[in-house]
Parts: sequence; structure tokens; C-alpha cells
Amino acid sequence: MAGLLALVLLTLLLGGWQWSRMQEKEALFARYRAAATHAPLAWAGGAPPGDYRQVQLAGHWLPERELTLAPRTHEGQIGFEVVSPFQLQDGQIVLVNRGWLVQGSAIPPTGSVALVELQPWPRFLELAQTHPEGNHFQNIDARRYAAWAGGRQPVAYVRALGSATPFARSAGPGAIGPERHLGYALTWWAMSAIGLLLCWRFYRSNRGEADAIS
Repeated sequence: MAGLLALVLLTLLLGGWQWSRMQEKEALFARYRAAATHAPLAWAGGAPPGDYRQVQLAGHWLPERELTLAPRTHEGQIGFEVVSPFQLQDGQIVLVNRGWLVQGSAIPPTGSVALVELQPWPRFLELAQTHPEGNHFQNIDARRYAAWAGGRQPVAYVRALGSATPFARSAGPGAIGPERHLGYALTWWAMSAIGLLLCWRFYRSNRGEADAIS
């Protein structure tokens, strides 16, 4: 009985956690929709305009410090993402994710500055810190890039927008929607309800046996 009650408590807590994750995702997608209502902004320097804001970068590429992120999958295929540093007119560095390529593809040279969308820095979990092999990384953040390239840390991470063969590109929050977390929460709470029902049945059964003995 005690074990079942502990399981009910656990499922209640897991449902509450998924509910809080749903609320976080709703706020995230609301920020994205709000940013999408603004016209693209020219950005030559200064503070980043904010996550998911579309901007036109002003400056020049630094192709000698380009890197790849792998492995990355897209529609069931294994490949890599190309990240090219861009120097704004005030000297600040921005990392531009130009898109995904299938494994074995040649990387096209940097061309004109495309419209980009500011993104939060990628989140990742590593059991042990991975080190780059040449310019090949598993994961990237501002500190890790600066340690590898030398110099100042990048001020932002962005994704290039629009079609650019052979790249596959994506935009937006890049996360599962709040409705998925709602489904998880309801599933956990349904398990809680079943557990409570079982607890009640065990209680009634045990009480009935006790009454019969007495």
C-alpha cells in the first residue's frame, strides 16, 4: 500500500512538472510570435536585438574560423550543421548557423549576407566535455568557441533564413510544442487517478477482511 501511495505521489509530481513545462513553452512560443510581428532590423553592432528577432547583419564573414556541428539528423538522415562566424561593423562576432548538410557533402563558400533569426544559445547535456577535432564540434557555446578560435566571445547565435541549396534550414523555437507537454501531464495524472482508485480498492478490501475476522 505504501509503495502504491509513493507511486501516486510520484506521478502527481511528474504531471505537475510537465504542466510547468507546458507553461514555459507557451511563453516561449508567445515570444516567438511577438518577434515575428516586427519587420527585419539592420544590425551592425551593439546589443543583440533579442531572441527570434529577424535581422540583416552588416559586416563581413570570417570563413577561416568556420566550424561544423555533428552528428545532426534531418528527416532521418545523418549529417552536420555549418556554423560560420560573422564580424559586425563594430567588431563583435556573431555565429551564423547556415544550415544542415547531409554527411559527406562539400561546404559551399559563404556568399551574400542572408536574413537571419536570433536564437538562444544551444542547450546541450554532456556526460563528459567533448573536445573539437580540427573544426568539428559536437556542441558549441560562446565560451567554447572563443577558447578554440581565440579572441573575444561571440555575442549571439543566429540561424540563416530562406532557401539556399543544398542547405536544409529551420527557424523558430525548435522545441516540442506546449500541447505535447499537456498530453504528458494528463497521462501522468491519469496514472495518478488509477493509482488512487487501486488504493481505495485495497483499503476497502482490507477493511472488509478485518470486519469479517472481528
